[in-house]
Amino acid sequence: MLNTFYYLLASLMWVELADLTAHPRGHRLWSGRTTLLRAGATLAWAGTMLAVVGSPSLAFASTALFATVLAAGSNLKRRHLGEPLVFSDLAYLGATIRHPRLYIGVLPPPIRVLVALLPAAAIGVVVWRGSADPARHAAGAVAAVVGLLLLAATLRRLPSVPDLERDVARHGLIATMARYWLCWRRAKLALPMRQALALHADAAQIVIVVQCESFVDPADLPGPPLRLVALAAARARAALHGRLMIGGFGAYTMRTEFGVLTGLTEAELGFRRYDPFVRGADAAPCALATRFAAEGYHTQFVHPFEMGFYGRDRLMPALGFQTLVGRPAFAGAALDGPYISDRALAASLRARAEAATGPTLIYAVTMENHGPWAPPKGETALHAYRRHLANSDAMLADLMDLLDDTARPMLLVFFGDHRPSIPGEVEPGPIRHTPYVILSNRPEERAGATADLTPAELHHALIRHAEGTACSRRGATREAAAASSAPVI
Repeated sequence: MLNTFYYLLASLMWVELADLTAHPRGHRLWSGRTTLLRAGATLAWAGTMLAVVGSPSLAFASTALFATVLAAGSNLKRRHLGEPLVFSDLAYLGATIRHPRLYIGVLPPPIRVLVALLPAAAIGVVVWRGSADPARHAAGAVAAVVGLLLLAATLRRLPSVPDLERDVARHGLIATMARYWLCWRRAKLALPMRQALALHADAAQIVIVVQCESFVDPADLPGPPLRLVALAAARARAALHGRLMIGGFGAYTMRTEFGVLTGLTEAELGFRRYDPFVRGADAAPCALATRFAAEGYHTQFVHPFEMGFYGRDRLMPALGFQTLVGRPAFAGAALDGPYISDRALAASLRARAEAATGPTLIYAVTMENHGPWAPPKGETALHAYRRHLANSDAMLADLMDLLDDTARPMLLVFFGDHRPSIPGEVEPGPIRHTPYVILSNRPEERAGATADLTPAELHHALIRHAEGTACSRRGATREAAAASSAPVI
């Protein structure tokens, strides 16, 4: 039993040291309540492992490895995406296994090898070193209970407003992940009141919203000049255009997507802002598709990838989409790289708009320009990204042709979901905006107003412009007036 005590003590010490390596650093080795919180988490984990395998050395090894991987993974994420690990990142472990290219490809080669070998190595070590000694299993159960009691005692005082950088610096990574998880579990979503759409006689009968993967103005990126002809033309004729002020960098498509779909701000989401999809179904009354469907629109969600990714197969019907169009509908469509090309998606959207017999809302999420980018020999990842970016611009040109060819009132909204993360080329920084344009085939809509909007504000602007001329003119004026004060989230 003394041996077991020493291994548990070693686990506590290792976790403290590992947590000190997570950036941003600011907390002391002893920081009162948060140190006790880490101790509780360590005992809960190590005790559970000991109760399962019966080996103190294995319980220590698993605890040390988990704490080290958390700290290293958080630092890697912060370097590439601009923020530390958050509790909801652990929800995507399954997605990492199902879609390794989307995640593993961004890791350094030695870590990829470690990730590939770890499961088999873990099983082998458990078989080799596991113990059937009932005293050790019982000691593990006791340690786990003590850890859970410590967690319960130290998690009573919780933050009311999330500030990930500040809290990791102040309390450490593990304490912040635990506190944020509990805040997320307890959070209730207070939905603002939404009025029914005020559809005018000239309201848009076809509304197409395109969320374009990693789409930015190349003027904001390194490399030689690349002029996006369609984006320039769209800005010149847009009813409203400007910068979309994205909260994240290089990932987290779902944060931008949820903001545009529901109109909920990060402040309104609170601790649910880090992954709003996980419990997003209760935002249905605010959702774009719900509100359009209530007015008789047929609502379609189009994404040329696996619809189960991010749980869209469950969430999108809950948010009011009546038809989901996923990868199987694009069988035989042209690829560019490993994914369905943007121009093939544009052709699909044209076909759906032309086949629509009644008012229709189509929300599409592109896939072609999703990283990591695997360039041909002699090219860099940035070269590959810029080539796909030009293809996205060609897709926008195709959609503008559709806008001009459509006799029925139509609204086209096109925006980038986030900036790309290309190590060594495009790194996280304070500038995170992407372009957006709102286009209409109604001549009176071409006002040329500009405004910087958050994803939630784009939701409301989209609705105002879809409702009809009178309402959208007032909305454009308000947006332009508010441009200088639009919050950067």
